[in-house]
Amino acid sequence: MTKMTIPSVRLEKPSWENPVYLEEILSHGNLGAWRELRHSIADHPFGAESVALEKVLRTNEIYGTTFLWSEILRYLRGGSL
Repeated sequence: MTKMTIPSVRLEKPSWENPVYLEEILSHGNLGAWRELRHSIADHPFGAESVALEKVLRTNEIYGTTFLWSEILRYLRGGSL
């Protein structure tokens, strides 16, 4: 699957492995961006993208998003719903 290129406000070269970019996606991304992130995490639940997402979730409280993505990450890593 080809990763979509979603522009970043703060970064010249956004990357799913960059916590700054992931924070932007979680805060301001659309459903398509979230879907792409979920696919990336599902493909590598313990990879660099997942570690970056975990850092964002531990250090930010994004209303309605932090809890949701914490549960998604836990599920994709083999936890139950």
